[in-house]
Amino acid sequence: MKILTSFLKTKRGVIALCILILAAFNSGLFLYDVEKEVFIYIDVLSLCIIIPYFILSFIKFLRHTKRVMSLKDLESDIDIRGGDIIEDEYLKIIEDLKEMIRTSNAKEVDKYRDIIDYYTIWAHQIKTPIAAMRLLLEDKDEPALMMELLKIEGYVEMVLSYLKVIENDHDYHFTQVDLDKVITEEIRYYRTFFIQKKIKLVYGKVEHMVLSDEKWLAFIIGQILGNALKYTKSSGTITITFKDDTLYIEDTGIGIAKEDLPLIFDKGYSGKVGHKYKRASGIGLYLTKKYCDILDIDISVTSIVNEGTKVALYFKPNKLTFDHLT
Repeated sequence: MKILTSFLKTKRGVIALCILILAAFNSGLFLYDVEKEVFIYIDVLSLCIIIPYFILSFIKFLRHTKRVMSLKDLESDIDIRGGDIIEDEYLKIIEDLKEMIRTSNAKEVDKYRDIIDYYTIWAHQIKTPIAAMRLLLEDKDEPALMMELLKIEGYVEMVLSYLKVIENDHDYHFTQVDLDKVITEEIRYYRTFFIQKKIKLVYGKVEHMVLSDEKWLAFIIGQILGNALKYTKSSGTITITFKDDTLYIEDTGIGIAKEDLPLIFDKGYSGKVGHKYKRASGIGLYLTKKYCDILDIDISVTSIVNEGTKVALYFKPNKLTFDHLT
């Protein structure tokens, strides 16, 4: 119906002309008192000419519309035939432009793949010397160096996680995960930060199992815990609790400005805190939110400046489908 309406609009001048000519003929015949049969004969003859014209015009219009619609698809070739000379020339030019775009896109994809592959290889290779340095530092009393090394390791893991997100890598394995196991491993990883900054940890076992991916759940909790440690001053407190299918990680840190809260999960957004302390990349919480969405976890953040921040991870009971497990 939309195509027919559009066709009639393009032919409204011709339609008006046909009506005008028929009206003129009929008026002339009426004035000369011509018999009724002649009226009918001339009208039928006129319609026998007009109707085939409009049918053929509509078929041509459909073909033209199809050719124009095909211009949207860069992958399809344009049918450059059957039109008038000017239209065919235009279509040839457009087809050449589409081919140039396809070639350019292919080059960009290859370039993009090369960059992704390079950073993936680099991130995996750099993990080997980092692990070796960790072993060396564990035998020495160098907590400050260990903290900096852990930061580097965290940034490398963030790079790998970011690459997986932008590549849409389906590296997920959903099983029953012991929350306490994940939490204690992340606390153990950050133990040097707790000790050096003299930050008190309040944590009682939650004794709860969730259907999730253990690796990426650990990444989420690690990012939240790392942020809490980063922005909590010495002698502060971090509290980890669980209630009503929700894991809470609360700190007594510097907090987040009210106007920044709606934007903290945006990629690259660091807010007033990030600008002031020059510690934020704006990627950590962005990735955290991305993986929460993948794992079907609701994440929310409340905060008061100079009082602290509270992050809530809500694990939806029985919400994961069979598709998540395959």
